[in-house]
Amino acid sequence: MVTTPITAEAMLLNKTPRVFALCRALSVLSRNEANFSVSNSRRKVPVAASAAATASRSSEDRSDIRRSISPSIARCTTRRITNASRAITTTLTGRSTNHVATPAKSELSVHSKTFRHNQSGSAPQASFNVAAIEEKVLVTNTSLDSPITKTCALTRLKVVTNSDEASLYEVNQGVATITLNRPENKNALSVEMVNSVGDHLATAQVDPEVRVILFTNNGNTFCAGADLKANQPGVTQPTTRHSFVQILDDIIESPKPVLGRIAGHCTGGGVGLAAAFDISIAADDIIVGFTEVRIGVAPAVISVVCLPKLRRADASELFLNGERIPASHAAEVGLINRAVPRDLLDQEVRETLHKVVRGGPKALAASKQLISKVPQMKRNEAWEWTAELSQSLFQSPEAEEGIGAFRERRDANWVPPSNQ
Repeated sequence: MVTTPITAEAMLLNKTPRVFALCRALSVLSRNEANFSVSNSRRKVPVAASAAATASRSSEDRSDIRRSISPSIARCTTRRITNASRAITTTLTGRSTNHVATPAKSELSVHSKTFRHNQSGSAPQASFNVAAIEEKVLVTNTSLDSPITKTCALTRLKVVTNSDEASLYEVNQGVATITLNRPENKNALSVEMVNSVGDHLATAQVDPEVRVILFTNNGNTFCAGADLKANQPGVTQPTTRHSFVQILDDIIESPKPVLGRIAGHCTGGGVGLAAAFDISIAADDIIVGFTEVRIGVAPAVISVVCLPKLRRADASELFLNGERIPASHAAEVGLINRAVPRDLLDQEVRETLHKVVRGGPKALAASKQLISKVPQMKRNEAWEWTAELSQSLFQSPEAEEGIGAFRERRDANWVPPSNQ
């Protein structure tokens, strides 16, 4: 196993001979790992040509390389590293190198046949954010133009998004997806983020094509809660159109089911969001925490949606110690529905969505009302209200269609074609 980190920021900005020598040594070690010959590397991998001269050297010679590399070779290697980085980015994202900035930071690690490439940065004409893709992608040596390995698996690949919006909105097959899109700010609840999410949530509520609303995130944090960097002197804040309280209330009162695909860490208000969703499914490698007490405040607003889901003992412990807990523990205490391995997250969310959209729109809305209202009612009041609700549903055209579809062993007319 070879694990050699390369800091591209040092290579591309500092351009020190020592770093470039280490880069060349990496090529030697990686080539030995993948059983590449020197001649084959020179013929098939132009990007690594500058490293081929060191192929015959052993790992003990790296100290000599550090001392002997010249500034001219360093400049040449800089250009090659830049070209290689852009070639890799183009191959993995499908974007032209004219629109992709040179990464500010990059890391190459070879673990058997696993290759990881992380990047973030910005270009004068195009700013971008980073989002994780969890699928595994097989890439051959020729497509990567790299001598590292002949065939490798790309996992948790970082890709470029063009949008500057605080949150993204997309409707596909009856599902409106709202993606928190400020990973560089940990998707904190800034005025901009709350306005954007509130706008998209309102749009989804009135769109007849939307059956289910799904929240997810770009980056390694789902939501870090309040934006502690806001309200700095001299920084003008956008006009407030929505409030976080309004968003939580809209999620709870929404007649459409609201699901959460929690692909990043949750703290503070982010936990409130996860708890407010009708169904929350998280990757099992994230952490969740009521960290407010650590900065001298309390989880006041989100307690309205979190406390009904927690036992008193669990609430006391989590609220008071401020510790962050694994997603699996968050599921055990009832804050979220379940935690699944990251590579199964999308499959689990997709299967859950397919099940939910098979329900009648009015039946789903009525079911959400039952969940929120009945526990707060006195028993006699609950009997009366639920009886009236049941009678109205059975007499509705939706029930007529649903019962007819059941008898005829077909899907009801509200089921999206992709789920039939």
